[in-house]
Amino acid sequence: MEAKSYLPSICPDCSASIRRGRASFEVNSGGPSLSKHADICDYCRLSILSQCAYNNSSPGERWLADPDYNLETDKERHGFQKTYSPILQITQAVGQSIKWPGLECPVQLSSYSGSHECLDRLRSWIDECQASHPTCNETMSPEGDNQPPLRLLDTGSLDMSPYPRLVDYPRANEETINYCALSYCWGSDGTNFITTRETLQQRTEKIGLADLPRGFQDAITITRKVGCRYLWIDAVCIIQHDKEDWEREACKMHSIYRNAYLVIAATSAPSPSNGIFSHRPLPVEFEVTMRHTNVKCQFEGRPIANHAFWNSISMVENPPKPQLHTRAWTLQERLMARRIIHFTQEELVFECLIHSRCECSGISRDRYGHQGGVETPLNFIQKLASVDPRNLNINSVERNSSIRRDTLTRSKDPSDRFSLWPSTIENTWFGIVSQYSSRRITVPDDRLPALAALARQFASPQTGKYLAGLWYAHLPSALFWSVQGPSKRPQLYRAPSWSWASVEGHIVFHHIKPVELPLKVLAAECIPAGSDTYGKVLEGYITVEGILHHVDIPPYRGQHLYALQLRRSGVPWALLLKRSERVEDAWERVGIDHIQPPDDDLLDRSLTTITIV
Repeated sequence: MEAKSYLPSICPDCSASIRRGRASFEVNSGGPSLSKHADICDYCRLSILSQCAYNNSSPGERWLADPDYNLETDKERHGFQKTYSPILQITQAVGQSIKWPGLECPVQLSSYSGSHECLDRLRSWIDECQASHPTCNETMSPEGDNQPPLRLLDTGSLDMSPYPRLVDYPRANEETINYCALSYCWGSDGTNFITTRETLQQRTEKIGLADLPRGFQDAITITRKVGCRYLWIDAVCIIQHDKEDWEREACKMHSIYRNAYLVIAATSAPSPSNGIFSHRPLPVEFEVTMRHTNVKCQFEGRPIANHAFWNSISMVENPPKPQLHTRAWTLQERLMARRIIHFTQEELVFECLIHSRCECSGISRDRYGHQGGVETPLNFIQKLASVDPRNLNINSVERNSSIRRDTLTRSKDPSDRFSLWPSTIENTWFGIVSQYSSRRITVPDDRLPALAALARQFASPQTGKYLAGLWYAHLPSALFWSVQGPSKRPQLYRAPSWSWASVEGHIVFHHIKPVELPLKVLAAECIPAGSDTYGKVLEGYITVEGILHHVDIPPYRGQHLYALQLRRSGVPWALLLKRSERVEDAWERVGIDHIQPPDDDLLDRSLTTITIV
């Protein structure tokens, strides 16, 4: 007798997903909806049982408390994924007689990120990029600030000299020097392998591989595998505890990472001692009994990278960021790179100026309908900066950089609102600062230097001069920021009080335009602490003209505060100021708040010119 051909039962939502080839649909209140659908839909039941298998739990009340989440299926990716933590790629076990549409062909992932298969895949992605993307092969001309690093780590070769050593950048060679650059976390105590004045000579002679932390050893392996001889690591190539050497090389960060043949990101490692390579989580095996036929089917669920993070131009805060992306310095290292490989805990993720790739193929194609793959952050910023801001709106952004609305609206974090709808260069910068300020920084005094490379790349005639983390063209709107969560000002001067860099904490900008009441910026200036105009500052001021009045209302009564009023009606925003004890006849920013004017005759008041430091 001929065997029956069974198909899994499917609800309308899952059916629509499979017909589209890719889809994402939200299941409100998670558990109750899934439980209801699971009675009729084998796919919904599959989702529940996969998470239960991974978490070693049973379906039941736990699901009633779960938050909303997205469920995603993709025939081209041959997997089934849930935008939830963890994200599982679900595929049928090999040898199954009943085929589930969308889950037929598992993508085999290596169990170790340092395997030959993984490194060969990386090599193939680079080869594809080199052959197809002229933009990714361009480097900055060594002019002005675009200077190469002073030193590189010569990784040697197994057949010649297996020992790495520190060398001067080979300037006599007219050909382009291909080098890799490492992006990593120093760790809470910093790396234990650094170059100092005392060790410099020794480093130029020979460095024992065993003396290097595991992460640096892995970086050398990757560098050699992709066909490069040289590697740049800040701890090794910059003389530590040497102010002059650090300031000179820090000015080059934008060109060091932009010109690197490949940036190697130790994405999941909390410190160099942990290494770049890791063993991936093993897939979980589980069984689903088809509801109406009682046929048992075998599946595997493997954690994969959260594509919502890697596909988002706005670098969304939801879902949780990988370890490396909690560090302030690494934001510009990622955004400046023309090619970067992320060694995540689950899989490799490759980004270049044109597209992104991952091992499970989840982002290896045009997910949002525009040719050439997802828009990468650096490509987006470069294109945005080239657009005339007078003509810049969401439609022109789409025309000029192939960005679609659905690409820009994936985050639900309120702090992302400026990067989600980057209708102006101003708002895009606000979004970058908001993302940057939410990250950790080991040395608080590096708050401006750690963003300097990105600021230098962002600078254009449209932005005007750089002012301690803000742009002249964005004033006065750039003054209207607040701190989300805990904050404090450093004891030692770091930046003018009107700059977000003067405080510690997550910065959120408020889209406030002065209306009804005049507020005019007359002058603004910052004095750099060194040769880098995008780095640390010694002093800064802004001179403004507006309507100033004393604040004598709770909770500010008796604090001798003044309000620079921005609005009279609607939400009465005002910039809160106090007289400066540091600079004579000057004011300092305290914050912003809703301050109701004491009377209705503000328009009749005379304008006051003040200097804020």
